[in-house]
Amino acid sequence: MLANYLKNLRLAKAVPLSTAASQLGNGWSERNGALAKDYVFDDFHQASNFLQRYSDYCQRVNMKPQWSNVYNKVTVQLHNAEAQGVTAKELDAGHYLDLVEKNSKLDVDIEEVLNFAHVVEVARIDVPSKVND
Repeated sequence: MLANYLKNLRLAKAVPLSTAASQLGNGWSERNGALAKDYVFDDFHQASNFLQRYSDYCQRVNMKPQWSNVYNKVTVQLHNAEAQGVTAKELDAGHYLDLVEKNSKLDVDIEEVLNFAHVVEVARIDVPSKVND
């Protein structure tokens, strides 16, 4: 009973794909039932750093990342299998990724700018705790 209640709570946060894509803007679109975006960086190092930041984020919020990477191009797809679409969680991830991309291209020490806590604070993203998931 509690499991169903919690599942319904999560599903209540579902967002239609077209609405989610328009809320994110910045090149996000619907592809194959998911939100998708292509990121192009100056080189493989920037792309790799971006993927590492995304991986850290996914680990902290218990999200399964979907991406492909060829040299300096990273394609990200955001999808929630349980909701059969996207939820507020995927929207937060999209905002996070856009902020990481923006800061990846600055000519600054990447470790100072892109630590997880700083990006979450700047983006004002609510990162749920894994406790009681």
